[in-house]
Amino acid sequence: MPVEAIRMDRWPIGPRALLYAEYLLAGAEFPPIKVHLRDGRWCIGDGRHRLLAHKLCGRTHILVRRAVRPRRGDGINRRQGVHPEGLDDL
Repeated sequence: MPVEAIRMDRWPIGPRALLYAEYLLAGAEFPPIKVHLRDGRWCIGDGRHRLLAHKLCGRTHILVRRAVRPRRGDGINRRQGVHPEGLDDL
């Protein structure tokens, strides 16, 4: 997937991303990052430092694993601790 197609936070680049960039330049391979669709755009779920390292090294593509993100309202209602449809017995 093109690295520019993945939306991510604007946190600063940390030492781990720099270390991963060094490894990439030395020929290391990393596992795919996890991405999910949100509002029609790919967002990073796991692998921020690996994505930053690819960008720092000038790589244009990265291996990804597409994750299914639950829709809002699915699962547990955290405020009240019950399933939205009242199916807490399942």
